[in-house]
Amino acid sequence: EAAELSPGDRVEAAWLIELWIDHATTATIGGPFRVSPVLVEVFCADWYPRRVVADEATARAAPTVLPAWLRYAARVTGLADEWRDEAVAAVALWAPAMLDEPEPFD
Repeated sequence: EAAELSPGDRVEAAWLIELWIDHATTATIGGPFRVSPVLVEVFCADWYPRRVVADEATARAAPTVLPAWLRYAARVTGLADEWRDEAVAAVALWAPAMLDEPEPFD
């Protein structure tokens, strides 16, 4: 799955997947190999913007790195293609939110 990544995305991939694993083990149930559109949304639109300090290069790599990770996780867990494809499609919808500034606390 990572063979398709550009050299620049490969540099960011390790950090981004480390963040995904951190998110999966500290903020969700099911572990880092759990694949779903909802997890993509929570990671991209909520957890990442609130937890990661302005890392634009990593956020810009997300649209290619996250689908590769999701395809890998789906393959090793035997997830059906239709469920994998829904999660991969969610990346295109939610990855842009990783570049947004989080809402300030009141």
